[in-house]
Amino acid sequence: MELAGFLKMQHDLAVEKGWIVGRTPENGPFSLLWSMDELGEAISIIKKKGSDGIMENPTVREHFIEEVADHLMYIFDMMECYGITADEFTDIYVKKFERNLGRSWSENGAMYENVGIKKAVIDGRFLPDERLWELLVRAGVKVTVVAEDPAAMRAVIDNLVNDSAKVAVTDRAPADDGAFVVCDAESLEKLRHLFGEE
Repeated sequence: MELAGFLKMQHDLAVEKGWIVGRTPENGPFSLLWSMDELGEAISIIKKKGSDGIMENPTVREHFIEEVADHLMYIFDMMECYGITADEFTDIYVKKFERNLGRSWSENGAMYENVGIKKAVIDGRFLPDERLWELLVRAGVKVTVVAEDPAAMRAVIDNLVNDSAKVAVTDRAPADDGAFVVCDAESLEKLRHLFGEE
């Protein structure tokens, strides 16, 4: 099925349930916010079940894909609120894709250069993506940043993350099992010891 088919399905559902009257530009932000909530549900499954659970457990996999589908349904609702057609979206998507083909992505590296983020940790698992913590913040997952100089790191976070107030900054590893980021080698060693990872 093509994108136009999915958009029509969401439109038909809205008509049948009487929601179509709410498909206005004023309500577009609400659909977008609900899509973020559903994305948070998908991230929660990753956090709780891990990649192995999604790849090896059919029940977990179905639940994960369902949450991704919920996310997309709200995206499709938002598109209808703003009158974004399948053709319009496809045209702009292809243009963006072609622009990406010619990019070096050096601007992304510069954005995070000298930030000092070394590893992201979720439930004791060390993850290599330096930007993962920002994505988690956007999805509503609790994030704590561990830094030798919390005041200096707070300034960095305020500059990089739109919703930076949700990020806690501390000079020591948190005791709970939330998501957090290691910002220096010493803190990384402390966390390795804390989680028994050598």
